[in-house]
Amino acid sequence: MNLNMDISAAHDKRTVPYLKLWWAVLLQAINDATGEGTGHMSRRVVLDWFASNNTNVCSFVWICDTLDLNHEYVRSNVFRLDDERQSNEAKLKRYIVKNPERREMIQKGEAKLQIVDGKVKFVL
Repeated sequence: MNLNMDISAAHDKRTVPYLKLWWAVLLQAINDATGEGTGHMSRRVVLDWFASNNTNVCSFVWICDTLDLNHEYVRSNVFRLDDERQSNEAKLKRYIVKNPERREMIQKGEAKLQIVDGKVKFVL
């Protein structure tokens, strides 16, 4: 699940170049924490960053303050999205593909299992 924020639709002060940079940092961290990102940071490191109450420059709380965001609200939603991701991963691990042809397609990477509307679906 990807949490997107439309920077262009935000009010004027968020179009300042350095604020756009901090928005990008926050969005990448959210995507990395919820398994949607392409970053190379460990999810555990990113989740620890979100959990920290550190207020130093570049900390999660500092970035939220800089962007005029409620850090507790953002944090709770990041952890909710992470919980959903973990729940979906557990569902996929428990799901047994009984059809040998489909199982082989998944093993070869030609298809995959996804959670769609809360149900496990075979997707080409």
